[in-house]
Order: sequence, then C-alpha cells, then structure tokens
Amino acid sequence: MNRAKIAVLAILLVVASATVSVAEMINLSFEKGWQTVSFGFYWQGSDLFDLLSQNQIQVFSFDKSLGYSEKVVSASSLKAGRPYWLFAKSAATFSIDGNKILPSDTFITALAGWNLLPNPFWSEADLTCRSKLSGVPFDSSAYVFTGEEYVATTTIPIGASFFFKVAQNTNLEIFTTSIYECGDGIFTAACEACDDGANNGQIGFCNLSCAGMVLATCNGIAVDEGEICDGNQQICSDGCYSGLEDCLVDCSGWEECVVTGQSCGDGVKTGCEFCDDGANNGQMGFCSLDCGSILPSLCGNGDLDNGEYCDSDTIVCNDGCYIGSQTCLLDCSAYETCDVGSQSCGDGIKNGCETCDDGANNGQPEFCNLSCNGQTSALCGNGTLDIGEICEVGAFKSCRDEATNCYDGSRYCKTDCTGYESVCDIGGQRCDNGIQEGCETCDDGAANGTPNHCNAICHGTTSSVCDNGVVEFGEDCDPPDTNTDCPYGEMSCFVCGVNCQDVFGIPHYCSDGTLDLSSGEQCDDDNTLNGDGCSADCQVEVPPYATQTFVLKWGITGSGNGQFSTPRDLDTDTNGNVYVVDQDNDRVQKFDADGNWLASFGPAIVGTIDLWTPEGVCVSPNSGTIAITDRDNSRVVLLDYFGNYLREFGGSGDSDGEFYEPRGCVWDKDDNIYVADSSPQVGDSLHHRVQKFDIQGQFLNVKWGQKGSVDGQFSGPIGIIIDQWGYVYVADSGNHRVQKFDADGTFVAKWGSPLTMSWPTYLDIDANNRLYVVDFGYAEVDVFETDGQQVGKVGVNGSADGEFNNPIGVAVSGTTVYVSDMTSTRNNVQKFQ
Repeated sequence: MNRAKIAVLAILLVVASATVSVAEMINLSFEKGWQTVSFGFYWQGSDLFDLLSQNQIQVFSFDKSLGYSEKVVSASSLKAGRPYWLFAKSAATFSIDGNKILPSDTFITALAGWNLLPNPFWSEADLTCRSKLSGVPFDSSAYVFTGEEYVATTTIPIGASFFFKVAQNTNLEIFTTSIYECGDGIFTAACEACDDGANNGQIGFCNLSCAGMVLATCNGIAVDEGEICDGNQQICSDGCYSGLEDCLVDCSGWEECVVTGQSCGDGVKTGCEFCDDGANNGQMGFCSLDCGSILPSLCGNGDLDNGEYCDSDTIVCNDGCYIGSQTCLLDCSAYETCDVGSQSCGDGIKNGCETCDDGANNGQPEFCNLSCNGQTSALCGNGTLDIGEICEVGAFKSCRDEATNCYDGSRYCKTDCTGYESVCDIGGQRCDNGIQEGCETCDDGAANGTPNHCNAICHGTTSSVCDNGVVEFGEDCDPPDTNTDCPYGEMSCFVCGVNCQDVFGIPHYCSDGTLDLSSGEQCDDDNTLNGDGCSADCQVEVPPYATQTFVLKWGITGSGNGQFSTPRDLDTDTNGNVYVVDQDNDRVQKFDADGNWLASFGPAIVGTIDLWTPEGVCVSPNSGTIAITDRDNSRVVLLDYFGNYLREFGGSGDSDGEFYEPRGCVWDKDDNIYVADSSPQVGDSLHHRVQKFDIQGQFLNVKWGQKGSVDGQFSGPIGIIIDQWGYVYVADSGNHRVQKFDADGTFVAKWGSPLTMSWPTYLDIDANNRLYVVDFGYAEVDVFETDGQQVGKVGVNGSADGEFNNPIGVAVSGTTVYVSDMTSTRNNVQKFQ
C-alpha cells in the first residue's frame, strides 16, 4: 500500500506499554465523510469481556468467503483469524485503563488475534508535519498502524505496543495530496525541506522523506543519509508467508519479497494460514484448500449421513430399572452403554421402577424396604404408637369383670397392636380372699359363710336375715323390700342394699345412663354432649345433628378401573362427582355420586415427570381446576376439569414455594390454593408448614408453621380445609389435634388431645358448617362445630358396612359423606347420608 491510498488519519487516545497483559487485538474502521480506512491496535481482553457481558457492545461474525453473519453471545467464543463486526450502544464509551479511546457512536470491525506492521511510508517527519497541520500534538515515541481490511502479518509479536499517541480525544482530521504529499514535486515549506517528485531518493536530489538532499554513496558499507538500505537483507512477508528481500542496487529501497518455499498444502501452518493438513487439505474434517478454515466432519456434523448409525446425539435409555442416557460414539458407529449416573436403591431418591427410597432409613420400620419396592410395616412392640397401630404392647384400659361387675381390672393391648383384649383381667381379686375389694361389703376369707362372718357372696354377714324388716347384727338397714334407687336429681344418696348395708343408690338424673320417663327424660345416653342424638338435657335431637348412616360402598384391591391400592384423600366437585387419590397406583380416579367409574388421571400425567405416590386432591369450586399433591415428586400438579395437564409448581427444597412431602390442599373463593407441607425426616423443622399460591403456581408470600407443639406449630400436618368465612383448619396429625387459623395464618383456636383424638388425617366441612375429621387412630370420623364442640361421629372401628379399619380420607357434598378405608382387605370408599 502506498501513500496515495491513504486519505484518513485516525487519532486514537491510547496509552499502552509492552508490560501490559494483552488478550485480544481489535482492527478498527472509522467512517468520516467519503472513505473508510482500517487501523489496528491491541485491546485488553477484560475490557472487551466486561462490555459484552454488560450488553454495551454487540458482536457479529462476518466472513466474505463463506458469506454468513451471526451474533456472538460471549467474548470467550471469539476465534483467532476471523473478522467480526462490533456495534456500540450510543451511550457506550470504550476505554483502556480508564482512558477514553473512541467516541461513543463509533462503528467498529474487529479481527481477533492479529498483528499489524507499522506504516512503512510515514516517517517521523511525516507524522510531525501532519500533526502541525492538524493542530494535534504528536508523540514521537509511538508509530501509527494502518492497513487494508483483513490484511495482517505475523512480523510483530503478540503484546508489542505500537500506537500513535495524541494529547486529547478529538474528531478525525482529513489529509489529501493537495495538502501535503512528499514526492508530488510540490515544495510545502511548512513540512518539507525539498521535493523533487519522481527524482526523490536519488543521489543529488531530495530524499524520500523530503527532509533533505541525498548525499550518501551506495557502497554496501553503511546506510547513509538518503539511503533506505545498503547491500543488506531483511525479513519480509508477501502478505501471508515470510521470506527475505534484498536491498536495491541503488540503496533506494527493497526488492520484492522472496518467500522460502512456504505454501498452502505443504503440511506446515505458516503465515496467515488458519490450518494446513498437507495432502488431506479439502477433505471433511481437515483443513480447507485455502488453509482458511477446518471443514466440518460428516461424523459429528449433527446429521445422520450415509453409513452412520448415529451422529453426536444423546438418547434416553433404561438399564431395566433406572433411567439414563447414551451418547453416540465418536466414530458414529453406535451408542455408548447406558449411563444411569448415581441412581441406586438407597440413594434417597425414588428412581426408575422403585416404589420408594428413604436412603439411610431403608429397611427401618415404616420406611422403604431394602429392595426399594415397598414400605416396611410398623414395629409392634417397639414402645411407639406407629401408623397403623391402635395401641402398643404394654398399654391397657381399665375395665370391670363382666360376670359380677364388681372387680376392677385391665384390658391389655394385643400382641399384634391391632386393639385391646376383649377379656378383662381382674388379677387375683375375688370373694373369699380375705381382702374387701370392688363392690364387696366384707371378706373374711376362709371364714366367709360361717356365723357372724361375711357371707359367701361378700355382701353381708351370716348373722342377719336381710329383708326381714329388722335391722340385725351386721346390718345397716333392713326394709321389707330392698331399695336401691335415689330420688331423681340426687346423685349421692345412701340406700339399703341387697345385703341390708347402706350403699350408694342408683342415681336418677339426666346423663346417668338410665331412662326415667317419669322425670321428663326423652333419652339418656350417659353423657352431657349435644349433637349425638341425645342432648345434654336428655331430649331427643333432630336433624341437622343426626349422625349419617351407611348407604353404599365401592372398590376392591387391585389396579383396574374402580379398584384401589391404598386410597387416600377425597374431594367432590360442584356436580357431586367424587375424586379419590389411589396412591400406590400413582393416580387419581373420578366417580359419580354412586361410585360408578368415570375417569383416571395418571400415572402418565403430561409434564416433566409422572405422578409418584400422590397424596392429596382438591377441586376448585370456581374454575373446576384439579390440584394433586404429588408427594414424592415434591410438587403440585394442576389439571383442567377434563384432566388435561395445565402446569405444575413446587419442587424439592427449603425455600419459599418448595416442598418436601406436600399432603393436603384446598382452594379459597379467589382460586388461591393452600398446601400443607410435611416431612418424615428426624430433625427437619422447616417443612411442617402451610403455604399459599395463586392459580398460576406463584408463591403469594403467605406461610406459617414449623416443627413443634405450641400454638401455630405442627407435627406432620396433613388435611386442610377452609370454611365460608375464610378460616383455615389443619389436621395436626402428630400433635393429635385440629388447629384453626385466619386466612393469613394467625392462630385462632385448637382442640383435641391423645385421649380424645389419635392421628387426625384429612378433614372436610358440610353445608351446615360442621367439620368432619378422620380420626385414624380410633378408626372413626368425628363431627365438630367450627368452635371445636363435638356434635357427633360417623362410623366406628370394625369390619362391617359402616365401620372402618383404617379410615384416612373424607369428603362431604352437601351433607353426604364419603370416607376412604385403606386397609389391604378393604381398599374401598363408603358413602353415608
């Protein structure tokens, strides 16, 4: 390139030194008026990276030969030898070491990893003169780099500092041959000492820099004034390959560059070649014929070409249980073996065909077994009331012997923990053991029945004749007819007993268990409760407090339509249809009000994963949206009314909106959903809580609860329901109680204790605002007012229709009640009205 081609001088405010760590070289083009000229300089990599990451510049790849342009998303993907276009935002300012180098609206092109030569045509005098004409001070310690676009050499090593320095950031200045050009034959006094045009450089004429006359002699000894060289050689480049050039015989310049055997295809990467694979050049996967790029390989190009079994793709695989992946081999001939990663039984994650996986707890009671295909049973006799046990070995209930109703004893827990023994164990108590026990009035041991001693039935002495009307020795009383009744309303009177002794009489008052019609009693159920059919003042109660009775049942053990394997939570929709969580079949089944099967949802729920041990179900009365708490996937799945997948939310974790084992759920009147989150892990205090979400699954910043037993804390919360006033009721299973909160989680009330309630699970509310709570431990459904007053119950422990073994879920439609019983011999749903 000669000086006639140079029309624009770009002024860069750049300060650099050879000690600066350099990562990238950028080739810049400045457009000013009518012409664009490229200038090169090195750019510190960190600045380029920062600007790209802050979106202050945009980078596009461009290649004239390939004719493509694409956006570069990260600075790390810039490749050496390839041209790029850089666009700066109007507000951006580029700088190195805090010094501005370009106006903010500069249009830029970039070439990563290139080196450029100093301009061989401009001397220091040229630059000084141009600086004078432009009014911009020139720093003679640096050079200007210039060149046509995409032209570079490897002469200057990476990291060298060759820049033209100016004192301030200014606009571009334009110089043309009409202003100043050494060699044009026009003497410019401001900058030239002489100018002999075509004769410049010859001895006796002006030298090539127009700074003086050529006085030297070309003698091959030394480069004298006016000589460019003198009988020597120098390293050169033809634009790509390096070689040597000899000094002209008149010492006025250099001959053409002679390249020493270098060429594209010689197998040696030289000059500006990107690659060189010799005879392989032009083949797929090797260097191109112009040594400018690597040709893509057929194997690994992403297309399944002829002869390939696969091509750089990855497929899902299964080793018979666990899901893994297979990647195409590097030669495209086959897939690698199935890689299932770290999946295994005992890793704490339910994988593949595992039905459960509790990690280090596998094999322990109530946790997953060692083969990960089922739960271990509760350990009867371990001293802890586990799920599924009615009582623990060693526990007892007080009782009386049925023969005489006299002696007190105990009924002990059965050895299989399924209930208490039916026979009352009164120990060594009996009449004639010499100890007055139970309802005995005397006991003289072996002397019983002898004169003046206790009689044979331990109810008096043998020396008197009871009921003869005479109070004799040993008698307290002796009316003609023994009286055992107290006046009505009197509970602590003495009357004459059957052995003529003063005894407490049979009380006659409301709630004594004896119906006394003469006193106005309509009923007497031996308690002072309302809502159980007989009121506290012994009057017969009428609906709505009448207890529902058994109507029908459906379901048997199995996996077909209408069959169950561990039915759990229930809910009903506004059309009276019943939804049942069929847990071990990983699905939810839908029935009409009479138990006729309508549909199943799962296990193949469309989404990221299938249902895995679903726990709870709730149907929005407003939108009909079906929510399923997918317990072992730690998420909530939402379906439309027809069972089509909508979305899911949650995920395993401790953060807001995440779960460990979500259980019950309920919709409020605004279609927000509350979810009860639980955890079986010892020491996990984070997941015993309630969280609130909108219908899109967004966490609404409402949550409450943690592990504990004080008001507002939980131990394994399961069921959750909302009344018509917006109050939230939660079955606090491990604390054997129900807690009541307002809509934001403020504690309001609680009721229940281990004596009156054992492991409450799910709950629902009827049209009369009565609360139905499944008492799993006592195998019944208790009915309460919303203030906690019990007003009745549904069902009792037993195996007949209308009785339960292990009731777990309850749903109410109007005043019709549905209860799920998850015993392996039952696995059904019962209906009560």
